[in-house]
Amino acid sequence: MIINYVILFSAIASLLIPGTSAFAASRAEDAFLHMYFHEDEVVETPTRFPKPMYQVAENITVITAKQIEMLNAHTLSEVMNTVTGVGHDTLTYPGGIFLASIQGSKYEHVRVIMDGVTMNNLADNWTLMEEIPVQNIERIEIIKGPASSSWGSSLGGVINIITKAGGPHKLNGLASTSFGKKNTADTRAEISGRVNAFSYYASGGNLGSSSFGPRTRLQNNNLYIKLGHDITEKFRLKFSSWYLRAEGFDLKYYPQDLRQHYNSENIFFALSGAYLIDSNNELNFSVREKRQHTFNTYLQLAEWTESAPGVNHEKTDGASLRLSSKTGAHTITAGFDYDRGYDEARSSSGSQFLRQQFRQAAMYLNDTIDLNRLVITPGVRYDSLRNQDLLNPSLGITARLTDRTLLRLFAARGFNLPALGTAFTRGGYTGNPDLKSERIRSLEAGIETSDIRYLWIKASFFSHRIRDAFEYSFLPDGTYTYVNKSRVKRDGFELEVRTVPVNRFSLNAGICMVKARDQATGEKLLGTVAETYDLGILYDDKKTFKALLKGRLIRWDVDKQIYGGKYTFVSDLSLTKTVYSREKSNLDIFVTAHNLFNGSQYMFSDWKNPGRWIEGGIRYKF
Repeated sequence: MIINYVILFSAIASLLIPGTSAFAASRAEDAFLHMYFHEDEVVETPTRFPKPMYQVAENITVITAKQIEMLNAHTLSEVMNTVTGVGHDTLTYPGGIFLASIQGSKYEHVRVIMDGVTMNNLADNWTLMEEIPVQNIERIEIIKGPASSSWGSSLGGVINIITKAGGPHKLNGLASTSFGKKNTADTRAEISGRVNAFSYYASGGNLGSSSFGPRTRLQNNNLYIKLGHDITEKFRLKFSSWYLRAEGFDLKYYPQDLRQHYNSENIFFALSGAYLIDSNNELNFSVREKRQHTFNTYLQLAEWTESAPGVNHEKTDGASLRLSSKTGAHTITAGFDYDRGYDEARSSSGSQFLRQQFRQAAMYLNDTIDLNRLVITPGVRYDSLRNQDLLNPSLGITARLTDRTLLRLFAARGFNLPALGTAFTRGGYTGNPDLKSERIRSLEAGIETSDIRYLWIKASFFSHRIRDAFEYSFLPDGTYTYVNKSRVKRDGFELEVRTVPVNRFSLNAGICMVKARDQATGEKLLGTVAETYDLGILYDDKKTFKALLKGRLIRWDVDKQIYGGKYTFVSDLSLTKTVYSREKSNLDIFVTAHNLFNGSQYMFSDWKNPGRWIEGGIRYKF
């Protein structure tokens, strides 16, 4: 599989060798450098207030709606599978469970946020990214490494989903449908617009598939709405709501004569407001509510009997208040977060619900001090949690060595709050309500440059030290529990390279290497995403045709003799052609060949990735 890529990259590179006139015009090069050096791009995740990328010391990646559309992606899992430094546990086909790891972190260390609402469930602290559709996403901001001084529990990183809003025109819309192998179908639509001081956006769709892997008969239905009202020139309100119903049937479960039927409903409501006190001061508030209901039944094939459903209900309410102020070289943000909720569960063999409640509050403060070529960002957050109080500071520095070279340094402390499910006693597990948060000390250094002609390069080095890490402990009665015991170190680096578009082609590559060890014994931490390799080729004629080839190889630190995994490149080729275009509308046809080279990429031999499969569709925008 690597040989295929070498041949393909060599062929493309031969087209890109500049002749005497290939780089005579500098407009394409300047556009490229502007795109990747982020001179004017604004992000809000690091300090929870918009600021330009050159002031950001954290290792951050931004994915736009345009990039998502080029991938012809269905869900968040397919998008995250293209981000350097982000690994995953299993597979990215429709219905394949996807749990993200950042720089070798555990899956519960990654916090996913949409419209200020945390998408991680309470029982496990996971986000099932294969259930989150992408049509309503305007951009995704990904912080790699702890972000606890702004966001609280986020030991591994933050994935912040910023959704689309209405306007600026009276009416815009989209209708799209696609079909592929194994009855895969994705039908979606969106509308947006503005009427005087009101703006509106709505999207919805259905994703269905069957028999690609362990989960079959997938049916996901979703609806998203966002409304805005500019009450005055200084005061604006936004309301958003998201609903998802997911249903799946697992062909493979353990023991082998069991089949699982899975149903889940998720809904959230969020209301936010912004008041511009004056040109330098802004007050923001938000309130939110999120609910999730999950039902699992198991079919015993030998007796053809179905168990009573295992049921889980969770609810979270919260509110936030934030004040941001610009004074001279300083941009200060201070805020308050409050959340409360519960998780209750009943197993298929139980008759009573077990409930765990939580209540937590936090205050945070950060400052961005812009000293022209040097920017300093100190920050601190105090969290009052259900079983302990934590103080987490951070310090970031960016230095512009040249107009096109930026040095980043970042040091932080962070934590991961135990999931509520760790306190439940169920099956062979004994709950531990006294489990404390995992703690991390992190150092990162990086450089981003476009001073080398025709190239953009970003390199980052990281060193994470975790204490009180969760570890299995077996009890005398034969059950097990979680305890705070391990000390873990994760060291590594990332490297990303992109080329200037030449002859309409551009290349990109990324690599992330992680070495995770037990600090006491020096032993490898098995199950860690140790290496990811990303390669891509983009052809864009800037008019009517785009072709994107993206490939990835992941290697986990596991015993291959036990797990039987295989690690080779899996590559998707996405083609988009505009067949009709007018001033306010256009019609595209698109085709994606998944696993183009028929590669094998899986951790478990029982859960293999599908071979080559193709889907295609049409997309109409007006």
